[in-house]
Amino acid sequence: MLSSEGSGYEVITPYKITLLALIKNYAVMESDVKHHDHPRIVWLDDEVICKRKLNLSLLNWIQQPDGTLKSILQILGSCSRTLHSSLCNTLQSLCETDSPQVLDDFFEDVGFLISSPQETNLLQRSGITGLFCRSMFLHHEKLPFCELKPLLDKLTRYCSVLLESRKPPSHLKKSFHHGAGDDVINDVINEYDDKSDSFDEMELESQSELDSKSSEESALGIELKPSDLKTDERSEDLEVTEVFTSKQADYFFAQQAALITDKETMAMSPPKLQAKISQILKNNPKLTEAHYLSYLNCLRVREFCGSIDCLLTYFNRHAKAKGNTQGSSTTDQASGICRYAALNLALLHHRFGHRNAAIAAVREAVDLSQLAADMQCLQHAMSLMSELDPGNVHLSLMEHQVKPAKQMNLINLAAKAIQRDNNKQALLGKRPCHVFMQLTASEALASSRAIESLSPTSYIHKGALWRMYGKRHMASLYCMLALSTNLKGRKGTNLFPWQPNIAEVALSLCHLVELLHEAGDTCASQEILRHTKQRFPWNTEHSKLWQVTELRLKHKMALRSCKFSEASQIEQEILALDKQEADYRKAERFYLSGDEVKSYSVLQDMLKTASAETMSGINNMNTMKQCTPELRCRIYILLCRNLFDESSDSSTSLTYLLKALSTATKYYLHGLIIEAKLLIAQLQLHSMMPQNAAITLSTLNHECLANGSLLDLSRLKLIQAMVKMADEKNQSLNSLNSIIELILDAKQGFEISQDLLRQKYVAYLLAGLFHKKSQLLSDNSASDESIKEAISNRNAFSSEFRQLDSLTYGTCSSLPI
Repeated sequence: MLSSEGSGYEVITPYKITLLALIKNYAVMESDVKHHDHPRIVWLDDEVICKRKLNLSLLNWIQQPDGTLKSILQILGSCSRTLHSSLCNTLQSLCETDSPQVLDDFFEDVGFLISSPQETNLLQRSGITGLFCRSMFLHHEKLPFCELKPLLDKLTRYCSVLLESRKPPSHLKKSFHHGAGDDVINDVINEYDDKSDSFDEMELESQSELDSKSSEESALGIELKPSDLKTDERSEDLEVTEVFTSKQADYFFAQQAALITDKETMAMSPPKLQAKISQILKNNPKLTEAHYLSYLNCLRVREFCGSIDCLLTYFNRHAKAKGNTQGSSTTDQASGICRYAALNLALLHHRFGHRNAAIAAVREAVDLSQLAADMQCLQHAMSLMSELDPGNVHLSLMEHQVKPAKQMNLINLAAKAIQRDNNKQALLGKRPCHVFMQLTASEALASSRAIESLSPTSYIHKGALWRMYGKRHMASLYCMLALSTNLKGRKGTNLFPWQPNIAEVALSLCHLVELLHEAGDTCASQEILRHTKQRFPWNTEHSKLWQVTELRLKHKMALRSCKFSEASQIEQEILALDKQEADYRKAERFYLSGDEVKSYSVLQDMLKTASAETMSGINNMNTMKQCTPELRCRIYILLCRNLFDESSDSSTSLTYLLKALSTATKYYLHGLIIEAKLLIAQLQLHSMMPQNAAITLSTLNHECLANGSLLDLSRLKLIQAMVKMADEKNQSLNSLNSIIELILDAKQGFEISQDLLRQKYVAYLLAGLFHKKSQLLSDNSASDESIKEAISNRNAFSSEFRQLDSLTYGTCSSLPI
């Protein structure tokens, strides 16, 4: 504290002037020299206890960062009323005049005290308080005259609450205003002097009331005060003062920037943070980092104009500040600022989806980095280039990104480059064993340098890859491993409290939501979705991930419940987030509502768009981003259903189904392989080939039981029951009971999934099977109770079928398997 660097304007703050006034009055009142303006100190309690409390507090105040006047007055008022009143009078005398001469006189008095031959205990040359006073006096001597008036204004704002509480009563002002006689004026002044102690008490007790008043005034358009920011629950632990020093401001900027980057929900709200930035810049316009924090704040609310203005303002003023620095090369500084400005501009355009502008800016950053031989900036630029234009750097990824990043110890960039390359290779159909081996190498690289943050990121990527491959249990395992890493020994009521709010965490949570929903655990799925909404509010950067997931689940449930108008509204919401997904959902709605022609037209348009992008000059990776292999397989499967419904021609629909199966096999999409084989078995069953359908199901049985969803398992059981029904040789009562048992198990899965169409078809089958069972029982002369039970079951399922038929009227005509 005593060896603070920087200008005197930065070192001498209102907080330190207050401490200097306290030490000065304390030393004068404690000395043996009696002065009529400074009576002896009267302690409120035992002198030894009060002195020790005040001295310890004084040492803490000198060593700690700048605090509030309220904290000083509270402790001082609990020790000595006379010292408290003396400090208030000194500060009031400094703030009531606008002349900087008052401040000069104050420091001259301090200089006289520290240079006087009669040295007091408080101002010893080797003591902390004495060194503090000498340091402040020397810094004041270095101050130019032009900085005295701004310093006095800062002190006045710092003591504004004190000045408001010590104003004379309203009737005193009226007496002066109406020209009352001298006797009346003297009486009022005497009354005011008698009540000075009560005003001092009010300073200690009514701070919260004054804070509330100041917040009400700011709501009416008056300048914001620090007390207004205390309404933010998440910033209550921050000690807010009227004037920030450079170190305090830098700490505040770094803290809020880190919270915005990693845990945005814990940062100050955008309006309050912007008001605080404006207040700091008003007090000290030289703090250029405030413009960068304002840029990050504008990104939170997706304000493009404000963010680009703040970014350019920051780099412009930063360049001027660096150019004025003595002893530095102006050309090197300007070059460094320009290349990092171009890199940040590229990130800004990438954030808002301006791909061409982002590529132009990042190429400029690459050129400037190469000219200046700045390898770190070059690696960051190449990493961003691989996201924006991956086709240009894919073949030379290891040479241009991974190896130089390892050499410069940029392990984070190298690991992310490897993970990004793995994602591309997986979308291009590379074998999963090679993809996971490369991820394991990335984990080994991170563990060799003890980078703990990359371990959960690798788990998250593995979970996403297993999810794409259709391995549900492995995907859920790795997602939970990623979210629970380093959780041991940490305390907190929230789930996963250590995790930063990054896109990978949101993706893992969304995968868990979908996996639990597919498994039939709707309650757990909704609970995790609720936590994801709290962790990533709708106005944050990564909220799009859970919004798309929630809308997909809502659309799926609306179609299963045959609520087509509600599904159409959800499609409009999906369209604002993902056009390809919205088009596919629209085609699915047309198909289930019985309009196969419109569904076929939408699906053909999607295929034409994907093929046109492939034939054009767009690179393959961007095409894969527009139409992924998974989406293409789903389009082929839905086209197969459309053609089967429209013409009942299994050979034509089988063509699209084989395309879907070949694509899913090429890219190792096991979940879609299950769905395609189930449809193949259904087509074989429809073509009167139950033996071939049984062979197809036998190859599918193990995979469906291991990685199939609840709906896939139910469909498998239903088709197995239908294959047994198609076998005319097995028409015994035992075989009929086994068929009914399989269909009842399938019906339970359809009920959990809330699929009305399949429930209706299952009810239709069960009604016919129980009718056939009642006939077999009567032919075999069974007991009347078993026959009546079969007939009652037949009637129950018949009534259930009629009820479900009224709910699903006008839907697709095919068998919903």
